[in-house]
Amino acid sequence: MIAHAPITQAPITQAPITQAPITQAPITQASQLPMPDIQSWHYIY
Repeated sequence: MIAHAPITQAPITQAPITQAPITQAPITQASQLPMPDIQSWHYIY
């Protein structure tokens, strides 16, 4: 039982750490990628 206690806590600490950067990473890239693309297309035409 003692060995199982730390095993359950391990994933709990990793869960929020991995979700925090993953959710912010795509939001910043997605908003910056389409913005310059839309402007560059207008300049080409």
